[in-house]
Amino acid sequence: AAIYDNLSAAPGTSLRLESLVEGGTYKALVVPKNAQTGPVQLVLWRDLDVPIAVGTPVSLTFANPLQRALLRFDGVPGQLVSIQLGSPTWSTGGSLGVFNVTGSAILSTSFGTTAAVFNPPALTQTGPHTMQIIPASGATGTVTVDLLNR
Repeated sequence: AAIYDNLSAAPGTSLRLESLVEGGTYKALVVPKNAQTGPVQLVLWRDLDVPIAVGTPVSLTFANPLQRALLRFDGVPGQLVSIQLGSPTWSTGGSLGVFNVTGSAILSTSFGTTAAVFNPPALTQTGPHTMQIIPASGATGTVTVDLLNR
């Protein structure tokens, strides 16, 4: 089955595929429009999937446009955490989300180009929570993230 079909993409365009549902080998078929010829470069990459622990900063490098980071941490009901983002090296800011054990958002916000601190509401569930960071406009670069108890 085709993941993308009849796609018109300009040079330098990045496409984001959602999670592939089956293991195995996939093939990429590129058919130029109007019988055009020339080189095509395909770059495959994964999202960053990183554990983060309270008090241990993590440096994230977004090497590819549209890449996102998923930072996983354990939490307990009533726990108050603080998320500290350093200044990203890219110039567009981005978005930050925090999701509980069932995947429901407990914080959804944006950030700019300077260091910032975010204080989500108290956690209500025991188990793995996820923080998601997405640079805006397909930007690339690095940022440091720290998770602290407050």
